[in-house]
Amino acid sequence: PALLVSIAATAPINLVVMDAANFAIGQGDTIVGTPTVGKSTSTTSTALGTSVSRTKRATLKVRVSGPVGATGTVQVYDGRRRVTTVTLSRGRATVLLPRLSKGRHTIKAVYAGSSLLKGSSRARTITSK
Repeated sequence: PALLVSIAATAPINLVVMDAANFAIGQGDTIVGTPTVGKSTSTTSTALGTSVSRTKRATLKVRVSGPVGATGTVQVYDGRRRVTTVTLSRGRATVLLPRLSKGRHTIKAVYAGSSLLKGSSRARTITSK
């Protein structure tokens, strides 16, 4: 049997593990084996206006959150074309998009994840006039 524990603690914790026969494995007991740590879920959120002039550049704000601080990079796409890659700072990044051709564009922010967080993404539609 496997045990998956996700803990973010700023103070000492007391973890009680029950085995298959409901015997408590408590303080001072030895647990043999290598713990396996699973990744937590991340959420990518974005802020982007609904329209922009063809002569202006829109700003995309990206925030990646989870039970632990998000680190790493976010790739930004206009449709299938990668526009840029930005590095998160405290889980956030701001992207000045290139001028967009006339029409509707799907702008997608893709967070690949980290050693502690799973990847996530968010898409928004903007119209260039």
